[in-house]
Order: sequence, then structure tokens, then C-alpha cells
Amino acid sequence: MDKPTQELGHLAWCLLIALQLAKQDGKAQTPMNQHLFIMQWLAGAQKQKRFPKSVAIDIQWLLNQGKTYGFGAKLKEKVDYLYRSCAGVLKDQTDLFRLTYALEVVKATGWKYILLSDKLWKDMEGHSQTAAAMYIQQSQLDACFNPAGHQVAPLEMRFVGNPVALVNMFAECELTLAWREETIKGLHVAELQLHHADEGKE
Repeated sequence: MDKPTQELGHLAWCLLIALQLAKQDGKAQTPMNQHLFIMQWLAGAQKQKRFPKSVAIDIQWLLNQGKTYGFGAKLKEKVDYLYRSCAGVLKDQTDLFRLTYALEVVKATGWKYILLSDKLWKDMEGHSQTAAAMYIQQSQLDACFNPAGHQVAPLEMRFVGNPVALVNMFAECELTLAWREETIKGLHVAELQLHHADEGKE
């Protein structure tokens, strides 16, 4: 594990422990109170510079998520994702978990992730002008994963932006994103391929 990853994992671990202690003390019993606790803890960590500079951007991103989306930011889940990935257990998670995590990584780097209905997926009108965006058909996403979270079919994605960067981000999340040499209505096309460890699982 490289040093920045270790430091990020340490940040997430400290926050999860602090949250657990607060819950035991009766200070963060409800989801809303847990959200407020996380925001206050992150703000304090940022102000007091408790952690290395390498995780400053992660602290700011989490704070921005909380300020922008409020309770809907699901900060606890995001911190849990960070801890699991940095602890080296991401590869042991289900395909759907890894995809969910990959999408969080994509959003954290400034990309937009958009689910489309069948009609919008077919038309794609007005979507190709958005920079650094990825589009997935909702019905196809539902069909490509079984109830246990294992991928059972390749998932097509369309996107605008640097295809190499997107492929690399998915690779870091233990996912294989194959870039096709074609475009559909101005959008690049990629395919999330079956992960070898999960092939054949139903």
C-alpha cells in the first residue's frame, strides 16, 4: 500500500472510530445527527490540520459533498467506501459494490455520472455537449447484475472525456472497462466487462 493510500485509509478509520464513539455516547444516534457529526469532525480536522497534506483534497471533497447535498450526500457510506478500498479489501467486494465505488471515484474527479431512461438512451439528444460525463442505461444496469451483486452480462457505457483516464480509474477499482473504437452520436463507447473472479456466478 503506498503512503497516500495509507494516509487516506487512516483518515477514514479515525473518522469511523470517532463516529462509533459518538454513537456510544448518545451524540450521534440518528442518521441526521451522524451527518452533522461527520461534517463537524471534518471541519475540525481541516482547521486544525490533523492529517497530512495528501488527504486535504479528500477532506475538502467530503465537506463539499455534505454542503452541496446535505443529508443526501451519504457521507458515512462514502467514508466507509474510502476505508474499505484503502484497506485493500475492494477486490474482495462484489462487482456491483466495485462499480458503485468506481462511480464515486469518477464523481470525485469532476466527472458527471448520469442514468438514462430507455428513451433518452436511444435519443441521446443534447447529451453529447457535456464535458467529462458518463451515461448508463438504467434498465441495462439493472439487468447486468444479479441480486447477489455479481455481474452477469457486459454493461455498455457512453461518455464524453478522456477515455484513457476513465479506463484507468475503473482499473484502480478492480474493474475492466474496454474502450471501443467507435462513437454513438458523438459519444465514446466503452464496455464494462465481466470480472474474471466472478464469471459464471448466477
